[in-house]
Amino acid sequence: LVVLVDGVRLNSSRTDSRQLDSIDPFNIDRIEVISGATSLYGGGSTGGLINIVTKKGQPETIMEFEAGTKSGFSSSKDHDERIAGAVSGGNEHISGRLSVAYQKFGGWFDGNGDATLLDNTQTGLQYSDRLDIMGTGTLNIDESRQLQLITQYYKSQGDDDYGLNLGKGFSAIRGTSTPFVSNGLNSDRIPGTERHLISLQYSDSAFLGQELVGQVYYRDESLRFYPFPTVNANKQVTAFSSSQQDTDQYGMKLTLNSKPMDGWQITWGLDADHERFTSNQMFFDLAQASASGGLNNKKIYTTGRYPSYDITNLAA
Repeated sequence: LVVLVDGVRLNSSRTDSRQLDSIDPFNIDRIEVISGATSLYGGGSTGGLINIVTKKGQPETIMEFEAGTKSGFSSSKDHDERIAGAVSGGNEHISGRLSVAYQKFGGWFDGNGDATLLDNTQTGLQYSDRLDIMGTGTLNIDESRQLQLITQYYKSQGDDDYGLNLGKGFSAIRGTSTPFVSNGLNSDRIPGTERHLISLQYSDSAFLGQELVGQVYYRDESLRFYPFPTVNANKQVTAFSSSQQDTDQYGMKLTLNSKPMDGWQITWGLDADHERFTSNQMFFDLAQASASGGLNNKKIYTTGRYPSYDITNLAA
């Protein structure tokens, strides 16, 4: 399954579960879900496609503003706030849109009013902040040809105060206590996602009787994960550390759509990209982490995590 934003693939060769942690809903125009034979075009898409199409500028001047809050009234920490704004405008030949969206997530609570645990694997949205800055521009060259530029900065990061308390001496791991969410987190690595994206697309709906779409793009992202214990067979914590993986990717796509006869459509083209992957593991002072239940995490050293690689994909 491939997740895209305006045709830019967010999947990396080393899979994770953060492809949908990629855009604020304020900037989404629609979501296209494609499966079956149509989805087979492109690298790594045999399971289908989810293409998130963003809002674009309009010829007339439009201003958007959104603000809101919600709460389950279970605690003073049980509330989220968001604010977003955008301006778009132009004329029939050129138009653009610039938007900023910010959301702050509080704690989550179950039906009994008890706090739900933080996800210390892929990292959830509890006690986190999300910022999405996006700009789009469209140039209509003539009735059939168009240039479209998209750029985005996206950051979703955990709160630097709340964390998963594993009990003094990591007692929750030994089974002598239960983990719980508490304040007092003081970590040299905070989990989150940070991404930059830029894309330039050219389309011609009357190219030799076919529809031509060409795209070049660049994407870089940094994924940081929650501190996690290394446990031996005796349920003793031997290390406490956090991983980070960084991906840089650039590529191009070229497609031609033609209708040779009524009821028939042929799509063919080329999809190429190059990806560079690096990662590291940050180890924390075990004594300090143990005494604080995994909340006080001071870096002692950083080493490699997964093998680095450069990979080039070509699909036709």
